[in-house]
Order: sequence, then C-alpha cells, then structure tokens
Amino acid sequence: RDMDPPICMQMGCGKPTWNHKLNDYCSKVCRDTRVCVRPGCGKATWNGNPNEFCSRRCRKLGPPHIPVAPTIAPTTPGGPQSTLMEVSDPYVLRHFQDFLDATHKGPPNNWTRDRGCTIHGVGDPNCSISCASANREPVPSGYQVVKVEMNMNPTLWGDYIKARDAIVQECDDPPAGSLPYFDLQLETSGFPDLGK
Repeated sequence: RDMDPPICMQMGCGKPTWNHKLNDYCSKVCRDTRVCVRPGCGKATWNGNPNEFCSRRCRKLGPPHIPVAPTIAPTTPGGPQSTLMEVSDPYVLRHFQDFLDATHKGPPNNWTRDRGCTIHGVGDPNCSISCASANREPVPSGYQVVKVEMNMNPTLWGDYIKARDAIVQECDDPPAGSLPYFDLQLETSGFPDLGK
C-alpha cells in the first residue's frame, strides 16, 4: 500500500509536514503565518489565528484559491457564488476514471428496481416486480469522467481547522481525570488504490 505523507496544516500549502506526522506544519514559516489565506492579499488575519481571512470582504470574494485582483469589485452581491474549482490535471482525471472503472458493477447482475421497466418506466403502480424484472431497462456498461471539481469552501475549511485545532489542543493538554491519549499510527491507501 502507498502511504501518502501527512500534509501541512496551513490551508493551501499542500507540502508534507516537516516531521511526517499529522497535525503539523511543513516549516516554521507556515506554522507562524498569520496572514490572510487569499493568495496576494498579505494582510494579517482578522483574529491573529492561522488559516483565516483578513476580513469579511476578503472571505466574500470566494474560495482562497482565487487571488486578489486589482480589478473592479464583484458584480454580484457577496462575490462569486461557486466554491467549486475544476481539476484539469490529467494524472488526477485518469485516477478518477480508474476509480470509476474499478467500482462499476458490470452485467449481468447490475440491474436494480429503480432503473425501471421498458414497458412501464419507473414508479408506475401497475408495474409489478416480476414485470420490471422481465423487462429490465438497460444499465450503462460503464461511465466516463467528463469533469472533476474540487470543493473549495473556505467557511467549512475554517470550521474544520478550528475543530481540528481544538482536538489537538485537548490531546496535548487532556482534562484532569480523563484517560490518557496516545498517538496512533495510521496507514492510508494512495489515490490509485481507491476502489481496489
């Protein structure tokens, strides 16, 4: 199995942690960074914590992968509504296709009642299970990846970071009388092994 190294806790960094352990940073620079997560902004975070925006205005511009541009303000109230970023890396797209291929259940036993009947369609009360089973609507023999999007929701990411930091803090300084915490080594599969 492939072991993907734990990545830096700094939002958007993506580099492996300096000590190859979870819940850490790749460097002191990332650890001590208290600037807005939006590339190109450079202002201090609103609360002095890492992985935050500098202001509501910066947060409302959209996900942090959208850099600050010295152009006119967004035309829609609150800035861009979409928090999805299209993935165009052929390597990643190929792995998604491999994942679909590995998890698709092929014929002859891949039909389910929700596919319906060639005579009555889906959900007709006059169609019995025996009719639907005898007149099965064809099921696709496979699927093709046409687009992959990554959810870049800064609000949810911020909530995750806060919850993760609270858990790390509690593990580092457990409440009096609680059972002791201990490190647990985890092994994960790399992306190419999903569905196998």
